[in-house]
Amino acid sequence: MEVWKPELTKIIVSEVLISSMRFSILAYTPKASNRIYGDNLLTEKARHQIDYFLSANAIAGHPIWTEVYTLLFQDQKGEVEKIKNRYWESVDEFEIWQPHGWSNRYPELRSKQKSRIKCKSVMEMDQPMIGIQGDFIPCSMDINYKLSLGNIGTNTVEQILDGKKYHELSELNQNGKLEDKPTCKGCVYLNADNSDVLYESKSVRKRIDR
Repeated sequence: MEVWKPELTKIIVSEVLISSMRFSILAYTPKASNRIYGDNLLTEKARHQIDYFLSANAIAGHPIWTEVYTLLFQDQKGEVEKIKNRYWESVDEFEIWQPHGWSNRYPELRSKQKSRIKCKSVMEMDQPMIGIQGDFIPCSMDINYKLSLGNIGTNTVEQILDGKKYHELSELNQNGKLEDKPTCKGCVYLNADNSDVLYESKSVRKRIDR
């Protein structure tokens, strides 16, 4: 959101191009912003664009369901409280989660369980990430784009999902061998029991997808 443009908000809200907008806010103060993002002012700039979106959405009659989620790092409880105080009443849904493993860079953040599951992100492609250069990544935790399936600058999404890379990844997932990929090895989403990782949440009504 730090590089988001107000013009995008205006278009999305006025045309109701999406049914929901989900914001990730991991820091509030300049100190925490620097610790997490390496920039004292980044989170303030991002919040400015988030606030503009929420305001524009409210003025338009609230056509878009809005969500905020944050992660409760052990040394950052005060940050979460600040984020909660600012946005709890301003959005339709608010969630506070236990941190995940960030593409297995921090596997100790969630304990491993014996049972493994197939990757929902690969099966349903419900949360792909578009990299800054156009890489199409099936998992938002793959922050280094190791699982890039193609580029939307040269191919359509349909072509990418019909491509060799996606079919190979999907086959590994179906056969329970996704962890053969270094990026996925030990992934908490394949190994962890998620029943106790949502600390707190609120939702004002049942979400209705348009």
